[in-house]
Amino acid sequence: MTITELTPKSEPAQRFEVFTGAGRRRIWTAEEKARILSETEVPGASVSAVARRHGLTPQQVFTWRRQARQAGETSGEDPMRFAPVVVAADAADGIAANTPVVEIAHVAVAKYADHFPLYRQARIYARQGIDLDRSTLADWVGRAASYLDPPAVGYVYAPDRKGERPAAHLTGFAGILQVDGYAGY
Repeated sequence: MTITELTPKSEPAQRFEVFTGAGRRRIWTAEEKARILSETEVPGASVSAVARRHGLTPQQVFTWRRQARQAGETSGEDPMRFAPVVVAADAADGIAANTPVVEIAHVAVAKYADHFPLYRQARIYARQGIDLDRSTLADWVGRAASYLDPPAVGYVYAPDRKGERPAAHLTGFAGILQVDGYAGY
């Protein structure tokens, strides 16, 4: 870009817009949010489809769901519940043979052993007609890891790479420790 391209033109402006207030942001009432959230609870409903229908992003709907769940927990009311996930199914168990099944173990193995990030797995499932958000997959992986005793994978943040950090954290630990090969450990 040259300096002449950045200098003001002597031509009159063709259009002049002034934005005031919140712009395109719409203020949703609690009743409207509750109505939209109830649409996501209908069997077979997709959060993405409901969001598109109302001009929202799926992330906004997921945020409202989380806020509704937290509000129910703090107010003492029964919090909003979600449908259970089928971990494994056989047609003999009364589930139709063409029902899509997502095994949580497969999601975890694909993430950690096969190095498939969750966003990529979500796209793979979408091509198969299974609408799963990446945050849902992350929740499943986290919950599955909570059942492991002891945890198979752990991560502890330290603001620096001093050897005293892992030494303090691992006091009393007996087992195998795999690190990135940094000589300070």
